[in-house]
Amino acid sequence: MTDVIGWRVSDVVDLIRGKRGSVVRLNVRTKAGDIKDVRIVRDTIDLEAQAASSELKSFKGVKGVEHKVGVITLPAFYADFAGGNQRSSAADFEKELRKMMDVGAESMLIDLRADGGGSLDEAIRIAGLFIPKGTPVVQVKTSDGRKSVKKTPFEPIYDGPVGVLVDRGSASASEITAGVIQDLGRGLIIGQTTYGKGTVQNVISVDQFLGAEHGSQVKMTTAKFYRISGGSTQHKGVIPDVKLPSVLDAEEIGEENQDFVLPWDQISPALYQPKVISNDLVRNIQRSSDARRATDPGFQVLGKQISRFKYFKDLDTLPVSLSERKVMADKDKQLQLDIENGWRALEGKDALDHLEIESEEDKVINARTKKDRVDPILDESLRIMTEYREGL
Repeated sequence: MTDVIGWRVSDVVDLIRGKRGSVVRLNVRTKAGDIKDVRIVRDTIDLEAQAASSELKSFKGVKGVEHKVGVITLPAFYADFAGGNQRSSAADFEKELRKMMDVGAESMLIDLRADGGGSLDEAIRIAGLFIPKGTPVVQVKTSDGRKSVKKTPFEPIYDGPVGVLVDRGSASASEITAGVIQDLGRGLIIGQTTYGKGTVQNVISVDQFLGAEHGSQVKMTTAKFYRISGGSTQHKGVIPDVKLPSVLDAEEIGEENQDFVLPWDQISPALYQPKVISNDLVRNIQRSSDARRATDPGFQVLGKQISRFKYFKDLDTLPVSLSERKVMADKDKQLQLDIENGWRALEGKDALDHLEIESEEDKVINARTKKDRVDPILDESLRIMTEYREGL
């Protein structure tokens, strides 16, 4: 084993890389403090799952008319930081957007759930596909008080109805994109309040202070992001126009739960001309969505998941009796089985007699097929988009 403590990340990566099919051994320390030997077979890493993708969905609106919605999923705002002519999220996103336009999509839904962000420039370019050239997208204020306004440099290619689907895992560049769409009245934000990360970090080498090349680095917060309306995305995140439930708990996940978090604040707004989405239209959409979700089988299963999560989150005492603990465990196993069979019924699969503990390999396989699973949040977002389009 080679001790890599203090090494540059790039040097560690070079050591791990090797001939395809060969085995690399990693000696790691677990959270519990134990030392574990991990063996990994070297292979090509497929990043396609992290690339922008699209799908045309058809849903009937409240008036009985079928609408075609183009769903563009973006897992991250990736970019060619190294300058090696690699793919970028904006280029991939534009390709998928044009594809949806070519097949007749009447509205677009941008799925940014669990998108933790990435490149600011990519966020500006993607927002620019929907808003006029020269429109402010985000404001940046540095630690020394200097403020700059970042504007889209290109002409838009799509002027139809837009929705942005977010959750508590949507952060940073995702919040910039959702925030500017909301501030301009360009589209509808759907889902859950976002993560609330509005800070900019830079990694700075400290070798010059140590007097030698140790590869030591410090990550420092150097600036904050602000929406064009003046408020920071920090701490508060982006609050959706139409709210949907989620198993991601705002009290557990989010910038506000971090140690030494910077507070929310605001600066003067940028100059822009927003459109106005009718408050009555948004309220009517929310009421319709609430009514649908009350009887929707998918949301009933999701509700069980949320209730189970909340139960254990709020649980502050446990019985000392082993027999009572076993009863609790058996009830929870049955609840987990009911939830899994609820999903399987919606997917047309046979019910399970019992739950099997997934191996690490099974978890990877199941993660690959996650897109094939029932997604009540996405389905309801599509219904919201058809109602939004009909109401414009």
